[in-house]
Amino acid sequence: MNFINQAFILNELEAAEFAADRNPRIIYEERDPFQLSEKKFVKIYRLSKRLATEFIEDVQPFIIQGTRVSALSTNRKVLTALRYFASGSYQLHIGQNLNSAVSQSSVSRSIHEIINAANRPEVMDKWIKFPRTVVELHHLRNEYVLYNSY
Repeated sequence: MNFINQAFILNELEAAEFAADRNPRIIYEERDPFQLSEKKFVKIYRLSKRLATEFIEDVQPFIIQGTRVSALSTNRKVLTALRYFASGSYQLHIGQNLNSAVSQSSVSRSIHEIINAANRPEVMDKWIKFPRTVVELHHLRNEYVLYNSY
């Protein structure tokens, strides 16, 4: 019996040491990106607040809502994905941004889910337009050059 007690105590001590070695979980206060100024919002997400809200409304029917208390809202998922698309940067940078402070795996899942929703014909036909003629293509090229000329 003494051996069983010692094994139990040893197991409890090992579990306590393991728990003490883990980094504490950091929980950030969720900030509402829509409280940013319009200029800063556009700089971060490359869309106006109005267009971002409209895009959220368009993809919302295709987004699965999580059941956990800590599940990301549709707004948070969309804005996290938009931040990634706008920055063209690595997911880690986006996860560390205080306006979308989420884990790298949540960033990855959000991007995947929003891409799938945006690829739906109902959404894609509204938001993504390709030139259909050579004239349209030349017009877009000229606009691009005018807009981006230094």
